[in-house]
Amino acid sequence: MPLPADAIESYVLDFCKRLLKDPVAVYNYQKQIPSQKLDFERLAYRESELIKLIDSFPIRKANLREQHELGAIDLKTLKKKLGERDQEEKDLRQELRNILVQKAENTLSRDYLDSFDMFARKYGSRMDSLMSDREAIYTLFHHLIEEIVIYSRPRIPTDVIAGQKKSDQSVPHRIHIKFKLPKDIMQQIAKASSGYKSLSGAG
Repeated sequence: MPLPADAIESYVLDFCKRLLKDPVAVYNYQKQIPSQKLDFERLAYRESELIKLIDSFPIRKANLREQHELGAIDLKTLKKKLGERDQEEKDLRQELRNILVQKAENTLSRDYLDSFDMFARKYGSRMDSLMSDREAIYTLFHHLIEEIVIYSRPRIPTDVIAGQKKSDQSVPHRIHIKFKLPKDIMQQIAKASSGYKSLSGAG
């Protein structure tokens, strides 16, 4: 179903205002949202499982070699099983790397705190006045945000929506605001300070 752009813009602007006012408080609040908390706990649990599995491979390979020495398996079977273990370990290590990346994306780094703080010092006091300037809003978004993703889910009977309902209809479920990297935010601030794409009325 279509989403009202004004409502999304208002939500994102409000979130950015709160974020720039106190990044740590906003981040800690986001972490306590049930869905976010469950995701982080799930990642942490899976990370622990993967580390245990990966740590077990030297013993598992040693057991295979011992079976070969005792004559329980032939050389061909040993090589096949060792290859399978190697591939399995490779896959698990890749999954572990992916989980570490996901966890890192949910951690507010010192670099982000510094960049948000600098951004707030430059634009924070003018934020309310900028709200009435659409060009300034557009520039603000592009200084700070990489992309905004709206996730959807299938409509359920209890959802209240306007217009005609369809059997395969989806409804908005979650919004993900992806910020630019700290160094990119700093570069945008530097360009704005030198007059490049400066925010309207920001001076």
